[in-house]
Amino acid sequence: MGQVAADSGGAVRVPLTVALSLALLTAASYAELAPAPGAAAAPERDAGTDAPHSAV
Repeated sequence: MGQVAADSGGAVRVPLTVALSLALLTAASYAELAPAPGAAAAPERDAGTDAPHSAV
C-alpha cells in the first residue's frame, strides 16, 4: 500500500474498511428501493394489452 501505509502500521486499513462497509450498506439500500424486474410491464399486463401506452 505504499510507504505511508507501512509507516502507519496498518492504520490505513481501518478507514478503508469503514468506507467499504458504508458503500455496501448504501448499495444494499438502493437495491431494496429499486423496483422488481418487469414491474414496468405490470400496468399493461393488468390492463389486458401487450403494447405499452404512448403519450403521443
